[in-house]
Amino acid sequence: MKGLLLESWEISNEQMTWHVKSGIHWAADNVDWMENRELTAQDMVDDLLYYRNVSVSGSVFKGMSGDIYADGRYTVIIEFSKGFNVAMLRQIGYENRQLYTPPEMIVAGAGMWENQVGTGPFMLKEYVVGSHMTFERNPNYHETTTINGVEYQLPFVDEVIAPIIPDESTRVAALRTGTVDIYQKTPAEQWATIDATAPGISSSKYSGGMGVGINLRCDEPPFDDVNVRRAMFIGTDLKAFADAQGQGPLPIDWFPAFTGDPLVYVPLEDMPADQKILYEYNPTLAKQMLETALGPPDAEGVFFTTQLYTGNTPDCLDRAALLEAQWAKIGVTLEIKAYDTATYYDYIYNKTYTGSCELNPAVANPVTMQIGLSTGDYWNFNLWSNARFDEVLAQMLAEPDEAKRAPMIKELNTIKVTDAILIPTTSIPEGIYWWPWLRNYYGETNVQDIGLQALMAYVWIDEDLKTEMGY
Repeated sequence: MKGLLLESWEISNEQMTWHVKSGIHWAADNVDWMENRELTAQDMVDDLLYYRNVSVSGSVFKGMSGDIYADGRYTVIIEFSKGFNVAMLRQIGYENRQLYTPPEMIVAGAGMWENQVGTGPFMLKEYVVGSHMTFERNPNYHETTTINGVEYQLPFVDEVIAPIIPDESTRVAALRTGTVDIYQKTPAEQWATIDATAPGISSSKYSGGMGVGINLRCDEPPFDDVNVRRAMFIGTDLKAFADAQGQGPLPIDWFPAFTGDPLVYVPLEDMPADQKILYEYNPTLAKQMLETALGPPDAEGVFFTTQLYTGNTPDCLDRAALLEAQWAKIGVTLEIKAYDTATYYDYIYNKTYTGSCELNPAVANPVTMQIGLSTGDYWNFNLWSNARFDEVLAQMLAEPDEAKRAPMIKELNTIKVTDAILIPTTSIPEGIYWWPWLRNYYGETNVQDIGLQALMAYVWIDEDLKTEMGY
């Protein structure tokens, strides 16, 4: 991970400079085509250049970056072609882009699992399709940790096994019986069962940084009319969707900003009036607004018929049925278009859906959630355009100071909510369950796509406690 590989870094309007830690070695003990050598700045440059030239995301990064080169053994220079853009930080430091591979791996075959080499705490040892992945301890890992004043070499455990269990009930059974030590992203509908049948188990539960929303297609009637979109928002009972999760009160104002981010989150009671009213379920007002915008309904009380494109899983179908019933109350007939994942995303990514589609807006990162809404952006699935939003977005992306970006992000959030381009139906509660014999773990999570592997470097198994608990 970049944060663990860098001693420090500097950012100006012209370039970004990384100072790479010395003494970090590639975990090449499990391959015969590479020596166990030190990571260098040139390795990172080669990886960045490879990424920039071969991927869709890399092409975005290419438009932001100029020259990328090593200045000596431990310094990486990334020049900005058009000045600082905070979106670049996501392109090269978030999700899978926090990981690095040596240039030798490209030659050896990066698509072969047995060739995977990094600098992390574990090395990929075995991958059995449909069964499990096994990671073994990297004996040359560079990180240490201090516990009670004593410094220890990481990782503590010799091996991490990640079982592949497609069936949800089987995953839960494996957790309850102590067959697995930890289950990240435990489905909320399983929490009550686990709490009741796994005495002594530990958990961490929170309102996550993502939810489910109804994206309204803003370039076609009737949702090209902002007043129609606002009526649909007001005519959707967000609390009913939240209560359907069965996990007690969940926030209905989880969108447009993560409720745990004090820099950009504005509580519902403090929102501007034309934004706050959208969250106040009022089917009578919604019908009045539709009649003002579209004229009287037909003889059967229907203003129009529209579509919802969604997945074909039980939870998708349940949400669609709830939305269908709610919109019927305001004179809108909803046709549910439920598809398998591949077909569904074909409609979404090619923007061939009509009416609306169900997507998962992420709010944890206040910067990246804005980028895909600019006019003409590939990720703008709403096909929405707002000149003021584009103007403020450009200013925000060019601002390196987080505190100065915050009011800009608040304005961006106000614009998109006031324009009602998305109806945030469901906050997704998240939970992690683990057994207390997993020592030195306290419910932490990693917002990156690599999951818990890096965190597992800090834990160990208390076999005595596991036996004492009857497992």
